[in-house]
Amino acid sequence: MKLTLNRQFKHTHLLLVCTALANFCYLTHNFLGWAITLSFFLLIPGYLVIRLIHLPNISKWDLASLSVGLSILFIMLIGLIVNQLTVFGIKRPLSTINIFLALDLATVSLILLCSRLRNSDLINIKPLLKMCFEEYLVLSLASFLPVLCIFGAFRLNNGASDILTMVSLGLTALLFAWLVFRSNLERLNIPVLVLAALSILLAVSLRGWHITGHDIQTEFYVFQLTLNNQHWSMNTYKDAYNACVSLTILPTVLAKNNHHIFNIYI
Repeated sequence: MKLTLNRQFKHTHLLLVCTALANFCYLTHNFLGWAITLSFFLLIPGYLVIRLIHLPNISKWDLASLSVGLSILFIMLIGLIVNQLTVFGIKRPLSTINIFLALDLATVSLILLCSRLRNSDLINIKPLLKMCFEEYLVLSLASFLPVLCIFGAFRLNNGASDILTMVSLGLTALLFAWLVFRSNLERLNIPVLVLAALSILLAVSLRGWHITGHDIQTEFYVFQLTLNNQHWSMNTYKDAYNACVSLTILPTVLAKNNHHIFNIYI
C-alpha cells in the first residue's frame, strides 16, 4: 500500500512538473518549445481522462490514440467554456493568456483528481508485440517519411532544391520493395502503408504558402474570424461552417499555443 502511494505521488508530481514545463517551453519562442507545448496538451489531458475511467487491458497504441482523441475533445470543450466569458464583459475571451490559464487550471484539476483516486494510475497496458531489429529498422525509416515530406515541401515553397522530396519518394519505394520480398515483415504492411500515404498527402497539400481549394476557403475564413476577434460567435458570419467548433475554436486554441510559428508560416 505504501509503495502504491509513493508511486502515485511521484506520478502526480511528474505530471505537475510537465505542466509547468509545457508553459515554460511556450515562452522560448522556437519550434522545439512549441512542439513540446503542443504535444503536452494533445496527449496528457486525454491520458488523465483515461486514468479516471480506468480502461482495462489497453494496448500502448490504443492508449496513445485515445489520449490524442480525448485531448482534442478536451481542448474544444475548454475553448468553448472560455469563449462564454463574454457574459462577464470580456470582449476577447480567446486570448492567449485566457486559453493558457483555462487549460492549466483544467489540466491541474484532472491531475489532482486522479491523485485522490486510489490506484487511478495503474492502467493495465498490454505490451507491444515483440519486434526484431529488422522490423524496428523498417518502422523507424517509415516514421521518418512524413518528416522528409514536410521539410521537402517547405524547401520547394522557398525555391530550394527537391532533394528531400526525392529522397522521401525513393525511400517509400525501397520500403515497399523491402516488404514485398520479406514475408516475415507482413505485420508491418498496414503501418508502413499508412505512413507512406500520410507522407504523399503532406508532400502535396503543403506545396505553396496559400490556401487552395473550394470548401477550405470558407473553413479558413471562419477560423480567421475567430482568431482575429479572439471570440467565436454565430452572429459574426452566419454560415454552416461557422457553426463547427472544430473549424473555429479548436484551431484558434492550437494557433494560440503556436502563434510564433503560426505567424511565420501563415
